[in-house]
Amino acid sequence: MTNLIVAMILIGGIFVAAVLLSMSAFGPQAKVSESMKKIEQLTGEMSRTEIETITVNVTGAGDDVELTLRNNGQESLPVGKEWDVIISYDDSSTSTGLRVVHLGFTDAASPGSDEWVIEGIYLDAANSEPELFGRDVLDTGEELVINAKLASAISDSSTNTVAFATPNGVGVTAQFSN
Repeated sequence: MTNLIVAMILIGGIFVAAVLLSMSAFGPQAKVSESMKKIEQLTGEMSRTEIETITVNVTGAGDDVELTLRNNGQESLPVGKEWDVIISYDDSSTSTGLRVVHLGFTDAASPGSDEWVIEGIYLDAANSEPELFGRDVLDTGEELVINAKLASAISDSSTNTVAFATPNGVGVTAQFSN
C-alpha cells in the first residue's frame, strides 16, 4: 500500500512537470506567432499603400515650402505627427551649404521654425475641392497639402530633396528647386 501511494505521488509529480514543461515551451511560441501576425498585417498595409509627390513649391523668402501628395494606394492613412517629413536643402549658412532637417508636426494655424502643418486634404488640391469625409485621414485618391517653415531660407538655384514617410513605413522622395 505504501508503494502505491509513493507511486501515485511520483506519477502526479511527473504529470505536473510535463504540463509545466509544455506550457513553458508553448508560451514563447504563442508570442512568436503573434509577432508574425503583426508583421503580416504591416506588410499587407505597406503593399496597399502608395503615395506620390505632386508638387513642391518654395514660397515667400525661400523659407516656406508647400508640398502636395496624393494617395494612390488602397490604404487610408491618418495624417499628423506620425508622419515624417525630412528636407535636405542648401541654405549657404553652413560651411557645406547643406542642411538636413526632420520637421516637427504642429497643429497650430501656421508652422514655426522647422515645423509643418496640414493646410488641407482635398479631392483636387489644384482646384481646392475639399475632401468629402474622414477628417485628418488621407483616403484613396485624395491629395494632402502640407506647409513647412524652415529655419533658414533655401538658396537660389539649388537642388533640394524632401522625403515623406507614412506611419506604416512607406515613403516617397522628391527633388525640387528654389
